[in-house]
Amino acid sequence: MSDNSSASDTKDAPASPSRTPNTHPTQLATKSSDTLPIADSGSATVDNQQTAATMSSELLSNLITYLKACAVLLLVWLIGWFNFSFAWILLFVTLYLLRDQVQHQRLLRLSVKRSIALDEQAVIKAAVEHLPSWVHFPDRERAEWINKVCRVATNTVRATVRCLK
Repeated sequence: MSDNSSASDTKDAPASPSRTPNTHPTQLATKSSDTLPIADSGSATVDNQQTAATMSSELLSNLITYLKACAVLLLVWLIGWFNFSFAWILLFVTLYLLRDQVQHQRLLRLSVKRSIALDEQAVIKAAVEHLPSWVHFPDRERAEWINKVCRVATNTVRATVRCLK
């Protein structure tokens, strides 16, 4: 009877013999050297460094945001402590919102200019749905409008010369 129970235990056992229910797959990979090829160890180190750099930049960004919020709260508390008018708080909030809006508009203009500089043709096509038949983007610039101007100017000069005769 013990043979049957041991056979059923091996069928229900997980595929990897060294894995326990609380073991994370990355811990398992570091325990057994035959599961990871040697070439992956270098890329894993680079990925870990990039992840650490990303996490530290996010942490720094969150810390700066937190410190700014603390500074604003301290400023509001100081204004109340020194019995200043509530109008000062409204003035600071208004100035902050205006600065934020101007900065947002500046970044928007910058991104539009950058996209135009990178691919002018695609920006023009995206901005105008139905381009006229004369609008296209040749390798060299065409001068069809000069022909029209010359034709009109020639007719005007001819009419003027006829009047002078």
